[in-house]
Amino acid sequence: MKRKKIEEEIDKLNILLPVAQLDEISDRYHIAKAERQRLTEKVRRLEQRNAPARQLYNALTQELEQLGTRRDSKKKAVRDRFSEMQTKWNENSRLRGLTGSLRILKKSKHAKKSRQDRIKTLQDDITDLERKLAEPGPSDTAQGLLDELKDNRRRKNILRERASEIDAQVEAAIRDRSGVEHEISNLEANLRQLNTVDGRKMQALYRWDRDCHDTVVWLRNNQDKFQQPILEPPFLSVTVDQRFVDGVESCFGGLSMRTFVAQCREDYDLFNNLVNEKNGALGRQVRVATWFREKEVAERGVAPPPMSREELRELGFDGYALDFVQCPEGLRTYLIAQLQLHRTAIASHQHVDVNRAMDLVSRPTGGSPGGGSFITGLTLHQVSRSRYGRHAKTNATSNINKARNFVGTNVDNERKEQLETDIRERQQGISVHREEEERLVEQAKALTEDIRVLDREKDPDIVRVRDYHVYSALTNYVAEIVERAKDSLERERRAPSAVIERQRLQRQQLNVTKERMALSEQYANLATSVIPIWAESTRLALEYLQAEAKKAALGELCERKEQKYQAALKEWDKAKAEMKAIKAEADEAHGQLRETFENAKEEVKEYGRRMNEMRQRYSEECREAVRKGDPPPPPPEDYDGRGVQELEMTLEEMKARLELATKTRPGVVEEYESRKRKIEASEAALEREHSRRESIERTINSTKARWKPALDKLIGSIGEKFSAAFERIGCAGEIRISENEDYDKWAIDIMVKFRDHEKLQLLTGQRQSGGERSLTTILYLMSLTEEAKTPFSLVDEINQGMDQRAERVVHNSMVDVTCKDTAGQYFLITPKLLPDLNYHERMKVLCVANGEWLPDQIEVGNLKQMIESHVAFKRQARASSSH
Repeated sequence: MKRKKIEEEIDKLNILLPVAQLDEISDRYHIAKAERQRLTEKVRRLEQRNAPARQLYNALTQELEQLGTRRDSKKKAVRDRFSEMQTKWNENSRLRGLTGSLRILKKSKHAKKSRQDRIKTLQDDITDLERKLAEPGPSDTAQGLLDELKDNRRRKNILRERASEIDAQVEAAIRDRSGVEHEISNLEANLRQLNTVDGRKMQALYRWDRDCHDTVVWLRNNQDKFQQPILEPPFLSVTVDQRFVDGVESCFGGLSMRTFVAQCREDYDLFNNLVNEKNGALGRQVRVATWFREKEVAERGVAPPPMSREELRELGFDGYALDFVQCPEGLRTYLIAQLQLHRTAIASHQHVDVNRAMDLVSRPTGGSPGGGSFITGLTLHQVSRSRYGRHAKTNATSNINKARNFVGTNVDNERKEQLETDIRERQQGISVHREEEERLVEQAKALTEDIRVLDREKDPDIVRVRDYHVYSALTNYVAEIVERAKDSLERERRAPSAVIERQRLQRQQLNVTKERMALSEQYANLATSVIPIWAESTRLALEYLQAEAKKAALGELCERKEQKYQAALKEWDKAKAEMKAIKAEADEAHGQLRETFENAKEEVKEYGRRMNEMRQRYSEECREAVRKGDPPPPPPEDYDGRGVQELEMTLEEMKARLELATKTRPGVVEEYESRKRKIEASEAALEREHSRRESIERTINSTKARWKPALDKLIGSIGEKFSAAFERIGCAGEIRISENEDYDKWAIDIMVKFRDHEKLQLLTGQRQSGGERSLTTILYLMSLTEEAKTPFSLVDEINQGMDQRAERVVHNSMVDVTCKDTAGQYFLITPKLLPDLNYHERMKVLCVANGEWLPDQIEVGNLKQMIESHVAFKRQARASSSH
């Protein structure tokens, strides 16, 4: 019967899991859709806002192009004028140089003698140069020398090619040897890891769950991505006392043994996004179990141990399962909150008073209704107490298996021998590679020496080729000089007489003078015409510079606007891609849901349809409430709102229970029949108790309705003033009602935040500093003052420990609140006050002189008289300065 019930629950969970997955994907899709709509509106708004500036920028660009065209036209006209003036100036300068010919006229009497000397000198030079050309040169020919050099170069190229081939072979041999050495290092590392406990556990985890194994390997290389370390699964990070390993391991399920534990919400979300999402950090789709609870939330929902240490020893228990576990501190929260290891007592023997242990485990303690588990030897006792009728105790026992995961994992000898064999084979290969390297290196050295020999043979040939080329170049140069000297000698012999030359130069001088006069007149006209063109060009250049400055300033503005627009557009593209990915994920989830429905039984299929419709309808109602700003409606009756992770863990737990249910102990049928009769006998009493309970609940709700709204209103009013006071000092504060089933334990929680990077935290005597507690206390009292109608209040040194900014804000707030007409009398006792505080006309400041000494004269130390004297002195000083 129990097995059938578990199987039915597993069938429901199998069909409810894809329904929950589709529901979560639908929620993410609507969130992504709303985000894309918001970004669409933002992009449209930025586009409209940027349009006028962009239009003005385009208009300035066109204006700048027009001004640039006009400016360039004027500049070209100016350049043309100056170019024409420069041409006239150059021509005038050239003609001025011709006037130097007059000096030649004065020296013409010496021209004949100078001409004869030049002719004689040229004849002598020609004779000497022709004699040098007749001298014999080098005996070698250029072609012979070049052939010898080519042969030397050919042989050297052959040697170099061979050397390059050997170098490539050496590099290949070195690469091969390095690869083999790297393989040996990896094999030795695997061998060392195989000899360690962690290595053996990792090998076992790889065979059990490869996704979990690969995630651990990735996590060990990427812990720096997280604020706090992500704790590895208990399979790796928990060490158990081997005397109690069977009992401790029975407290773990297969999923809990492979669960990763995060220590803060940000790391939990980041780890799931990096690992469990599609195309995650591992490069493939994986699904590993993760867990996180806020420490305060986890501790608040944990029941205390069912037995004290004295009771454990009295009954013969060795301790609780948590006592025999060593693990990281952050993992203890998971072992306590999720696996209840602190409540599972373990005895290594059977000599335990089971009935007495049942009584102690089933008794209500610390808000727990009672019930739990304990282990004696290899027997697991699961004790529960009925919540109705006589609250009868029941004990379900089952045998536990021998531990497999927390015991020392043996070394895989076959794997070890294989690794050692591979290492030996590769070490032999390294020796072969080294011998080959040495042989090739020797060949390379011999080739290098042959190349040096060829280089030494080449050097004399290069010197002979250089001498031959120098002789040839010198001979050609001398022959060219001889030809030029002969041409100069011929010109000197054909030159006219001095009288004819002097007449020709006089005529040329007259023509040059006339040309220079004409050029001077043209130059003056050009200089006059260029002035207005230059002025217009300057004006256009200034207008261009002004327009260019406007365009640059507007361009910077447009660039900033465009950057904001592009950033918003990038966010929109990202949101669109995310929405598309979620839609594809939803289509896949739909297909999985259809397949699950097709393979399910008819009654389970009907249950799945009902849950799916209920979830869709409730999700739509919640979204509609959010759109209207209303609180979410209460879930419908029989609504199962568990998430995917919770359903997966429950499914794993039910499968584990199904495995245990297959090992039925003797007498279980008789026990079942007995329990069935007890249940039938208790149904009538249960109905009566149910009716009585409903009546009591109606009475409680009716009574609570008379005072709870007024309390909520009062706390809300105080909370608004308290939050406003904290906002004025740049911090955050909030007041909440801490409710409890026991009304004596109701309290007011004061939540504060003094730093930007913090979250709201409960005000305690340990978490905040003394100044922060004083500031919170006075602001809370100020918030109460307007609500509490008390005739007299007194605070003592409330401003001690605060910084000046907080002390000033608190004092000014106290003046505003306590100096109203409706406020009662308020005393503040303090040893000091800051200067320049706000004071009200209804305030009085009383300075108390504390001590044994009194002055001899009564007037000395009279504060009132001292203040009046100070005021009179100030008035007199102002009057003197005005005259």
